[in-house]
This record gives sequence, structure tokens and C-alpha cells, in this order.
Amino acid sequence: CSAEGGRYSPGFFQEFDAAPGETYTVSFWARNEGTTFSSGLRGVGSDTSESEGLVVERGESFSNWRYFEYRYEMPDQDNLRFEISVLAPGVLWVDDVRIARQGR
Repeated sequence: CSAEGGRYSPGFFQEFDAAPGETYTVSFWARNEGTTFSSGLRGVGSDTSESEGLVVERGESFSNWRYFEYRYEMPDQDNLRFEISVLAPGVLWVDDVRIARQGR
């Protein structure tokens, strides 16, 4: 594991078609035993440019499932990237990841 995250740490990501200016909600459930993890959302353009995005890092252990939910307004890019990275040794469970576009 590396505190840098991204390609330097175990985890997963997925990119989805998205519309600039739209707001998206990403939610998931997690349990954490001893690790530090980050979850992030960012816009990615077809030219591979990336926006700063929203990244939340959590380091406390919790043995019961916790619900996480984030809202993100897309910048002028056409893909939404969701990523979770494990930044320190431990065990992380993730379940029921949902990504939804919000109505206007």
C-alpha cells in the first residue's frame, strides 16, 4: 500500500458516461479493520484530462457497516470516475456501490 493512492495502492475504479453540469450521487457501504482508504469522484475528459474532484480519506476502524454518500457536480468533461484506494495495510469491505444522476 502507498499513501499516494491511485496506481500505487490496491483498490478499484470505474468510469461512467456523464454530462457536464449534471450532479451525481455516489453511495456505498463499507467496513474497515485497520486500514486507511480514500474514495474519490472526478471528471475525466476524452482527452484524458482530469479535474481535481472530490476525495475523502478515512482512517478510523469500524466493524459495523457504514453508509457513505457524496454528491458531485460534473465539470466540463464527459466521464465520471469513481475510485476507492487502500492506503495502509488492513481489511476493507465495500458493498452496494450506486451512482445516480440527480434530477433537476
